[in-house]
Amino acid sequence: MQVALTMVSGNAKTGPIPTSTTEESSCSPSCPLLGKGCYAKYGPQKIHWRKVSNNERGVVWSEFIALIRKIQRGQLWRHNVAGDLPHNNGDID
Repeated sequence: MQVALTMVSGNAKTGPIPTSTTEESSCSPSCPLLGKGCYAKYGPQKIHWRKVSNNERGVVWSEFIALIRKIQRGQLWRHNVAGDLPHNNGDID
């Protein structure tokens, strides 16, 4: 599972906080937005998400967890601007 961590987001909605993006295959088949207007698939996020999904950006899940542990305690951060948590047929792992 490929995940990208941006330490200072340029996203106007989140502000300059850390944000993460998980590859497209992480999306649950039970997601109500799957194929029906998913922001990341059709919005401005799609270029970054595609690169994460194609292993052009980001790190594997275990490395991502190590990076998260380095974020200062109490720091607000947004997990999964795009993507989802690891799951088994829609059930969070």
